[in-house]
Amino acid sequence: MKWLVEHKFGVWGFLVAGAFIPTIMSAAVVGRWAVIAMGVPLAAPLRLKVPPFIQMAIAMGLAWAAASLFVTPDPMDGALQFFFMVVLVGAMGAASQVESLDDLMGGLCWGLALSSAFCLIAVSGHRLVAESGMDTGYAGLFYNREVLAEFAAPLLVWTVVKKRWFLAAAAAVPLVVNLSRISVASVIIALTVAYWPRSPRARAAVVILAVALVGAAVAYYSGQSGKVGTALLRLAIWLQAAMSITPLGNGLGWYRVVTAPFEFAHSDVLQAFAELGIGALCFAVIPIYALRNRGDHAERAAFIVICIELVVSFPLHVPGAAFLAAVLAGFLVRDRAAVRRVQLDGGIQAGENSERFSEVWSADSGRGGRGDFLFPVRRSVETVSGLDQARGCVS
Repeated sequence: MKWLVEHKFGVWGFLVAGAFIPTIMSAAVVGRWAVIAMGVPLAAPLRLKVPPFIQMAIAMGLAWAAASLFVTPDPMDGALQFFFMVVLVGAMGAASQVESLDDLMGGLCWGLALSSAFCLIAVSGHRLVAESGMDTGYAGLFYNREVLAEFAAPLLVWTVVKKRWFLAAAAAVPLVVNLSRISVASVIIALTVAYWPRSPRARAAVVILAVALVGAAVAYYSGQSGKVGTALLRLAIWLQAAMSITPLGNGLGWYRVVTAPFEFAHSDVLQAFAELGIGALCFAVIPIYALRNRGDHAERAAFIVICIELVVSFPLHVPGAAFLAAVLAGFLVRDRAAVRRVQLDGGIQAGENSERFSEVWSADSGRGGRGDFLFPVRRSVETVSGLDQARGCVS
């Protein structure tokens, strides 16, 4: 029991990644949303420890989304989408209260390893579960191959930056067997940013190499899997979604009704503006703030993958990737100005109702100074402790 309490975030992540109910429709969707929703109140107190302006933006965005239910052509589906939004905000709040995502991300990776194992078994000719598009890819315990690959991509980046090589190999399997262009390209871009060199000459070389790798991967995967036609279709879907954008939006759930064959706009950004209009700008402050000098570089690199997928796919509409996006966002935008109690012996403890915080950031980090991709600068508390001792002597 003690182990479960200490690793509740890791267990939550594992269950989200591995949830699968083979006896019902939408086996890889319903189970995950249920695990996410039930885990929010169990993982942490129901609060959002983010800066006030982020709280205000989220509140305004949720209010706008709720109001859009009065104009949507499908109020029931719109209400379901709104419920998912609230659940994701809850997951964001849970992640905003921890000082490390290692446990949760590790749990997600181990859950993903289950799907990777099913993929490898399927490659050998033995499919153990029914998958969407069984003749064109390997979905493991997920909805389809694209959803699996796009869920694995940010976890692959995280494991590589963290140098957790076994989990990195497991996360790479879906990308390799499914020939996912978006996932491979986003991984290359995120790792390029994560290992961005300081030398201008080296940066130029890295950019050229990254562009060449992305181009080669996209060309090779398109040719191998016959995806040129799907790429053109996706461009048409994006154009149609862009032309449907109105200032006030068409209401949550609108896109699924008017374009039933496609279900999603294959771009969460375009679909958000088509359904919510200018209200979608409220949520735009989250990635903008998250990518500013925030968080551990592994989580930030993984979040870059999510941001790329938001533009060219629909990660927020499938539970696994949506949960990953929410916890990364919550962790990266969390309020770091927590109260710390510095003991006389120089130790650090968390004060009551406060977040334990052991990192401060250099002022020049991310601004062309010595900070390289926002690596944390750990400073000693001996000086602060000494000041406290001096005050005690004076008093």
